[in-house]
Amino acid sequence: MKQLTSFILASFFLLACTKEQEPISVNFSFSPSSAEVNNLIQFTNTSTNAQTYKWDFGDGTTSTEKNPTHSYTTSGTKTVKLTGTAGNSVGYQSKTITITAKTITEVTPVANFTTSTSTATTGQVITFTNTSTNAHTYTWNFGDNTTSTLENPTHSYATAGSKMVTLTARNNNGKTHSCTKMVLISVPEVIDATFSFQPSPIKINTKIYFTPTALGTYAWDFGDGSTSTSMIADHTFTKFGKKAIKLTVTGTTGAKNSTTQNVAIYPNNTRILVNLTKYNTATTWDIGGNPDLIFKVYNADGSLLYTSNELANVAPTTSIFFNTATIPNVTSKLTLKLYDEDLLNSRELMGTFEIDLPSIIESLPSETMPTSTIQLTNNSNNLTVGLGFE
Repeated sequence: MKQLTSFILASFFLLACTKEQEPISVNFSFSPSSAEVNNLIQFTNTSTNAQTYKWDFGDGTTSTEKNPTHSYTTSGTKTVKLTGTAGNSVGYQSKTITITAKTITEVTPVANFTTSTSTATTGQVITFTNTSTNAHTYTWNFGDNTTSTLENPTHSYATAGSKMVTLTARNNNGKTHSCTKMVLISVPEVIDATFSFQPSPIKINTKIYFTPTALGTYAWDFGDGSTSTSMIADHTFTKFGKKAIKLTVTGTTGAKNSTTQNVAIYPNNTRILVNLTKYNTATTWDIGGNPDLIFKVYNADGSLLYTSNELANVAPTTSIFFNTATIPNVTSKLTLKLYDEDLLNSRELMGTFEIDLPSIIESLPSETMPTSTIQLTNNSNNLTVGLGFE
């Protein structure tokens, strides 16, 4: 009896000390509330009184983490189930989440370009710089029936006018976009760089006025180290000889052209020096001894410029000039004739010389006359004519 009483008391105290199991509450949330394929979703467990968890994401995959993450590879409505357990207690919660297909943002090409100039002349090269985005290939139409597939081409136009240039940009998906701009092509400015001068011909120590044919800005080069930028330039040459006079004209568009005139600068006076170095004593005009020399100088038109005095009994020599004729203002060809004044007071022609004065002036290698005489030979008589200038 005493033992039975002890067992009953022990059982009472054991039951009195055992705590009753609280019920399990299973719940969860997720973020975002909807997602695209392959987007990561965070699942947050808000269950109470559960000790272990099992997630079923509705696509054949599971997890035992308390707060897992998950992504879906297919679209559709997915049912997510969370099971919580504690001992023999089990709780459940299910929720649905909508998964949408991945949004593909299609990149559209944007065509654009710049030009090295928007105004050009025929034949001028223009550089086209491609500034397009999201494109892989390009087609240019230059508006003159020519095209290019280069990324950054150059082009020139053969005709004037407004040219509409179109660039079409294309991406790998075949999408295209076009951009059109205008370039204005004109005919190049024609620069007339010719000029005239007065007085003509040009002589030393005389002021010469140079006049251009066309308007513009000017750069004169007179061939003797002197220059000018005046429209009508004046210049005085101090040395004779051949000069290359150059005019460069710049037009309103910046175009340039140059003209060079090679002109002879003449002396004020021409001296003709006559010398007989040898002659044939068997000729008829030297009967009775050495000839009595007279010479005459004629202009290109045949007019008489000069007649020398008679020089009696002129013997051959190589150094003495027997007579000098100073002819002023001569810029043309001259004719020199030598005569023998015989005993009968009749003049016999010894020889004729044609002196091309302009050619001689223009052919001078320097600005001074050579010190030696120019020897002109006639009918084997070795009659020598020397030229000097002043």
